Amino acid sequence: MEIKTNHMVVITPKMNLLQIPIKDKFYVPPSDPASLSRATEFAQEKGLLNPRKGISSLETTTKSSRRPVHAH
Repeated sequence: MEIKTNHMVVITPKMNLLQIPIKDKFYVPPSDPASLSRATEFAQEKGLLNPRKGISSLETTTKSSRRPVHAH
C-alpha cells in the first residue's frame, strides 16, 4: 500500500491501516490547486531523494555478473 507524503500511519488492533495527514505550516490540502503544481526539485537539491537505477541498467549488471556453468 502506498503511504502518502506527510502522513502518519496507525495500525489498529484489528489490523486496519489509517493514514492521518500531518497538518503543519507546510500542509496543502488536496483540493487546493497549488497541490497539483508541487514538484520534487527542492527535495532533490537538498539530497533528500533516494536515487534509483533504471531497469535497463539493472538487467545489464545482472547479465554481466553471471558466469556460465559447465557440466563435467
